Amino acid sequence: MMSKEFIKVMGNRQSFSRLFDPPPDTKLMKDILVASLRSPDHMGLRPYRFILISGEQRNKLGELFAEHKLDISVDEKSEISHVAKQKAFRAPLIIVGIVSFQENQRVPRWEQKIAAAGVIHNIGLGVYASGFGSIWRTGDFASSDIVRKGLKVNSNEEIIGFLYVGSRPEKQRKLKPAAIDDFFSYWSD
Repeated sequence: MMSKEFIKVMGNRQSFSRLFDPPPDTKLMKDILVASLRSPDHMGLRPYRFILISGEQRNKLGELFAEHKLDISVDEKSEISHVAKQKAFRAPLIIVGIVSFQENQRVPRWEQKIAAAGVIHNIGLGVYASGFGSIWRTGDFASSDIVRKGLKVNSNEEIIGFLYVGSRPEKQRKLKPAAIDDFFSYWSD
């Protein structure tokens, strides 16, 4: 891909709240995952790991989501449980991003979190560039002790997001142009 093509892909990338079958095939997904690891990572700590959830495994994730919502809710239990379970089926593939903090005096925890986030961003960009879609979600599931325990997230780790991946809907929203002057400026004394 030429640089202008890549910049165009980057400029058109968007999130999709609902994704469909099929997800990227195994070979393409492996290529995207390998490339995603080229994200900046101070001192090469690789302070992250990722869990891929698809197919029937989404039922187990949905059960964790439902258990979490039932634990914190005082409302109608059956409706909450059903809605929470369905959130695991918003895409055919879910990638759970986990920062695995490393003890290092030169690389603070916040920087390790950014390194893990960079990998998730790269995955989403690679998915989009390959003709598929994704959305990065966090919410209370990411900090839920029930979800953490079910996914075997250790005490030195933190879930930083769920990247939902699949085929894009046919109709895509029109992107609003961003004025770079609102966000970027050259430094002057």
